[in-house]
Amino acid sequence: MKSAVHSTRSTSVALLALAALLGTGTVTADDAPLPTYTLDDIAAHASPTSCWMAIDGEVYDVTEHIAIHPTQPEVIGEWCGKEASEAWRTKGYGQEHSPVAHEMLEEIHIGTLAQ
Repeated sequence: MKSAVHSTRSTSVALLALAALLGTGTVTADDAPLPTYTLDDIAAHASPTSCWMAIDGEVYDVTEHIAIHPTQPEVIGEWCGKEASEAWRTKGYGQEHSPVAHEMLEEIHIGTLAQ
């Protein structure tokens, strides 16, 4: 989604410029809001080479994580391009992901799911 990335960068630049004008200097690129994606946007990333998922209203780019996930790639691959909250919560058999997995999920957070 080149336009979403461009929009995020533009917003970040605008926030930094505003901070400079106001003399605050405390606004960083990390303060910029993340883009919002639709389920159609996510569906465009339904392969192991570009794997996005929606989980609990947030969007994650899982692509790089597939190679380090402890299961076979097909386990994650089944959820690429989809809403995967239930799969995340239960791993398909009622088992929650670990606290470490939750931390890793935050590292790949790319946006919010449009309502």
